Amino acid sequence: MRERLEVSREVRGWQYIRAQASQVPLKAAMARVFEHYDFLVSPSVPITATAVDARELRVGEQDIDVRAALLGHNSAWNLIGLPAISLPVGLVRKMPVGVQVIGAAGENDCLLRVMAQRFVRA
Repeated sequence: MRERLEVSREVRGWQYIRAQASQVPLKAAMARVFEHYDFLVSPSVPITATAVDARELRVGEQDIDVRAALLGHNSAWNLIGLPAISLPVGLVRKMPVGVQVIGAAGENDCLLRVMAQRFVRA
């Protein structure tokens, strides 16, 4: 986390404003998607769990950055402010895997309520 905060000091004001402006069409596109769907479901991460200190992972014939892979499937929702919840759904080679459920903008309570009904055991 500290590394990410330190890197953010390099972002200039104009870059921040441009990034905010780029959110507008993305938010509009996702609003149109949620006119037809209540939730989206996707893998939480594109890889299975790695060793805690792993920095790179070999996938097929390519080395990938573990941090980028771990953040890649949820960064978009953070960028445009959509609520998302990651849930464990099972094991692959004895390692946990999960899915994330993404809700429409402003529907945090709905997402929490539905996920609690489906996945929280009494």
